[in-house]
Amino acid sequence: MDTSVTIRRHTRRIVLGAAGSLSLAGGAAGLAACGPTQADRAVVGTEALAAEVIWTSWAVDDLGKIRVQEQADLYKQEFPSSRVTITNTASAQYQDKLLAGLAAGSGPDVFRNNPAESIPLIGQGQLAPLDPLFSKTRNTWWGTKDVKPGVMDWGRTRGKQYGLPMGTGAYYDFNINRNLYRSAGLAQPPMSYDDPAYGSWTFDRVVEDSRKLTKASGDNAEQYGINLGMSWPYLLPVVMSWGVEFMDMKTGEFKWHEGAATDAIQWMADLRLRHRVAPTAAETSGGAFNFEKGKLGLSWSTPNLAMYLLTAVGDQFEWDLVPPPHLPNKKPVLWFYNSWWVLNKSSKVTDAAWNFMHWVGGPKGQRVEVEYTWTSPHFHSLDSKFGLRMGTAASQKSLPLASDYVKYTSQNRPELNPKFSESLKVLTPAIDKVASGELSAKQSITTIKPQMDALLKQGLAEDKAAGG
Repeated sequence: MDTSVTIRRHTRRIVLGAAGSLSLAGGAAGLAACGPTQADRAVVGTEALAAEVIWTSWAVDDLGKIRVQEQADLYKQEFPSSRVTITNTASAQYQDKLLAGLAAGSGPDVFRNNPAESIPLIGQGQLAPLDPLFSKTRNTWWGTKDVKPGVMDWGRTRGKQYGLPMGTGAYYDFNINRNLYRSAGLAQPPMSYDDPAYGSWTFDRVVEDSRKLTKASGDNAEQYGINLGMSWPYLLPVVMSWGVEFMDMKTGEFKWHEGAATDAIQWMADLRLRHRVAPTAAETSGGAFNFEKGKLGLSWSTPNLAMYLLTAVGDQFEWDLVPPPHLPNKKPVLWFYNSWWVLNKSSKVTDAAWNFMHWVGGPKGQRVEVEYTWTSPHFHSLDSKFGLRMGTAASQKSLPLASDYVKYTSQNRPELNPKFSESLKVLTPAIDKVASGELSAKQSITTIKPQMDALLKQGLAEDKAAGG
């Protein structure tokens, strides 16, 4: 289970009033102040825009509902004749309800979906390719220098654009308890990638700091230096930072059997097994060493989770975000989680649906999400807006980390392989065996390589057969 996903669910439950001082009304007024322009409109004609668009995601918590309602309201201000109806469903029931609706021909017009779940829908002809729509949509944000390089390619598969990336989170950064660092007499880690001290922020330094931060006697621990990031979204960028990709994107071969990859995985497991600087699985499940409890020096995280910590930690201790470590004289490599806004190919109101999807996936629609730290910005113009809604406490954090990701992000997207989700069912138990010490990383990963190769190569073949 990816612990960050669990935390993400918590972030959606934050009450806005406890987190920031900028009012919703003020934010909406600021966003809408410029009014609509031709560049905001993907289609022309109030008659087309007047059709009802059904918009769906799994934002059903308090903050999620506030966020999407504000987006719908802002869109309405720009296009007064438009009608957007929000019909959200909790994540546990989301896919079942979505698939049933699509099968019955009554699915939503614009909806959120993860890439892995979108691939089967593309194969079934359920999703509309966006390239023809973009080709008719002139003088808008698409293709401008405001779009960060490579970001929109995250919504491409099989040679076509099927999604507009959204809900993007960087894997990874560290949350740091600065109080514990001071108490241990340690130099604070760098604040940013451009910090002169970043050159010494290596994986070895993380272990060294974590040892000095850990206070334990036998089986009793008062505090730990770090927790384990022993799930694939954290292991993926760590392994890439050690020089190995998840798979060969041309052949489908699984690559984590290579020496540098198993060294990286073993490094992670050894935070607990060898160095004893991370809590056990039992201690983690009990919650005593959750970062907000103040007994953990460093915690694997993403910038998006700052929204949660601003409320959960409050003023109990001083915390911040620090960039990921790297090997000596090497750059870190990041991976970016994202979902897609997609368009129902069977929509009966395609023009209205596309106009809304183009807006909500562009800089005006995404600004709401960025201001809540809910997504890392895809547009240069939004970099200064990250965390704006979270008040003065957010302004004192190293939030620009959420904006500096592009030059460190791998453009390989293994999650677009049709068999990727199935391959994780093989990989996860193997990782668990490494974390428990049952097997070494070399032993465990080598054992599953044939099965991983077969799955990923099959997925690549399916992709090519479908025009990828």
